[in-house]
Amino acid sequence: MFNLSSIRTPARVACVVGLLLGITVGTLLVSNALGERWARTWLAIRSQAASTVDPAPALTVQGPPRETARLRQQLDISRARKAYHAALTIFFFSRYNTTLTLIPAASILAAAMLLFITKDGWGGVSRYVRATFAVSTAIAAFAGAFTKIFNQEANAAKNASLYISYDNLENRILSYLASDPPRRKGTASTRTAFIASIDSSLASLNDLAIGFDQNAIPDFQAAFQNAGLPAGTK
Repeated sequence: MFNLSSIRTPARVACVVGLLLGITVGTLLVSNALGERWARTWLAIRSQAASTVDPAPALTVQGPPRETARLRQQLDISRARKAYHAALTIFFFSRYNTTLTLIPAASILAAAMLLFITKDGWGGVSRYVRATFAVSTAIAAFAGAFTKIFNQEANAAKNASLYISYDNLENRILSYLASDPPRRKGTASTRTAFIASIDSSLASLNDLAIGFDQNAIPDFQAAFQNAGLPAGTK
């Protein structure tokens, strides 16, 4: 029969580290999947333009063919960009949700191990406590740096805002096509003026909405120097 005590201490410590890393990976997968599901649900609820609406009949209203074609292009562009920012919102929010789950859990575990280390000293605690402290601290530091480097919160918020803007723009075009206002020379109700206003909105909203912060990369050399450890040889 298998006996855990028959395994040497270094191997058992490696098992503890492997278990912690396995739990971390599982948490990553679950929290990321939940984040994607929540983001998709919220975006779907927030969307104003009905996806089941077929704008084709509205585009057959009387008018110059080039203007009608341009309205179709503007609608397609709005929907394509809306889908783009929806995908980025889901991507960044799910990752941000994952880090928000990992950081508190790893920090609490590291703090608990630190209590034992503070009480009995580094050499007075078991290797399991030291290994757990080292792994949980590393996970918390990595997750904290990861979310800052990739600007997860800011990127998710910016893409969500652009998603809403394009959703409103899509709804505006659909409403215009449904109402089909008559052409009135010299007024803002002409199709030419409306097309120009949509072009202006498309230009002002055009943004990749992806940003990174390389200054958030941890400076390990400075950390080693502050701790009195050798940072490397020159």
